[in-house]
Amino acid sequence: MSNITKSVSITNYRNGPTSKVKNTTTSQIVTHVYGKGEVHNTPEHRSGNERFIIDAFYSNAHNLKASFMRLSSHETDTDNLKNYYKTHEEEVISGAENLLEAIKIIVASSKSCDRIYGTHFGFVVESILNDFEDALKAIGITHINYKYHLDKGIFYDAICHSPDQFKFLFRLPDGMMEMLARVYLKIQGLTDNTRTEGRIIDYRT
Repeated sequence: MSNITKSVSITNYRNGPTSKVKNTTTSQIVTHVYGKGEVHNTPEHRSGNERFIIDAFYSNAHNLKASFMRLSSHETDTDNLKNYYKTHEEEVISGAENLLEAIKIIVASSKSCDRIYGTHFGFVVESILNDFEDALKAIGITHINYKYHLDKGIFYDAICHSPDQFKFLFRLPDGMMEMLARVYLKIQGLTDNTRTEGRIIDYRT
């Protein structure tokens, strides 16, 4: 940025003797203009970055979430909902596989963060997954030492005949994916060196 010059100020020039009036032809160089301090959103409002990180995490289960949320929020006829899934097997299975990938990402990210920063995200993630273990098993998702496996037949049959069994995944504010996404946000905030006031307390509790 080009230098900005600022004239020397003169105070009480009418009452002062002319001999004490400084020459206005000299200038002072302004070498840097400091930006305004960082603006923080209020806690009840998500920032753009936070929404972006959560959406990035959700994108791994986009097909399943998009179809489920779109239909379940507008379709009141259960039979129509079931028929939709029966005729969209490819979309359902793709969503199921991406859901598993999202779980894999959060498990790996939490453990990696714990090793590097001494946090306890792995425990938090495993606790959340344990809380939903029976619900996951009912739709064909099981694990051995948090390495998850998908039974496509059970998953597809469950969503075609009992779509209500999937509400636990995307329910707000305490659905499994929403809870995992909030943990994922904190992990990204730490690993990306994002400075957010008060968040370091959450990392180590």
